[in-house]
Amino acid sequence: ITAELTEGLDAEDDRVIRTVERVKRVCWENNLVLWCNTGYGFPSVEDMRDRGRALADRGANLILFQSAEFILTNSLKWLRRELS
Repeated sequence: ITAELTEGLDAEDDRVIRTVERVKRVCWENNLVLWCNTGYGFPSVEDMRDRGRALADRGANLILFQSAEFILTNSLKWLRRELS
């Protein structure tokens, strides 16, 4: 959503926040789980924790904590499959 709306990764942009609020409302009205991703590129565990708390405060029911290690691990798994 952030890349589409802001042509970058600014999750705090008002357009992103308004869109997330609309999605949250639809999820709550239809008894659906709101699943969010923290994104990656956080300089510290504390920054990632704070992002998770902000998502929970906005109504996320499930939060995927994504880190550079997550991206690297999945990339290496893909590479291993490709080379097998």
